[in-house]
Amino acid sequence: MKKFFCLAAWVLLISCNKESPQDWGGMEYFTFKISGVVTDNTGFPLGGICVSSFGSEIYTDSEGAYLLEGRGSGDTSVFVNYTDTDGVENGGRYMASSRRVTLEYKKGTRHGPYMGLFTATDIDVTLVAGLTPSINP
Repeated sequence: MKKFFCLAAWVLLISCNKESPQDWGGMEYFTFKISGVVTDNTGFPLGGICVSSFGSEIYTDSEGAYLLEGRGSGDTSVFVNYTDTDGVENGGRYMASSRRVTLEYKKGTRHGPYMGLFTATDIDVTLVAGLTPSINP
């Protein structure tokens, strides 16, 4: 019975640790936050740009700002992709871009496979206006 209560207490303690999302698959992983601003070559902020990495995506707001949050594994030097998905609605058609970003450890207690929170801030990107392929009906 004592073993049962020790196990129950341990499970309760682990489940209450907000900094350590659980994944008992054994593969190391981390949570991340990447933020910045996307502009065109004149400095005009671009809203509606899709920013993605590790299967997470978000769209820039009207000021071109974004905060991408997600979960990754492996190397903390990651590729972030920037894609104009709305066509000319944000003032033009912009060529997609990809940028390698090095995430830095921010906080969190290593717990099992969880490595902690990693961040990269002020990742500002300039997209170049250009023609994108179109499909004719």
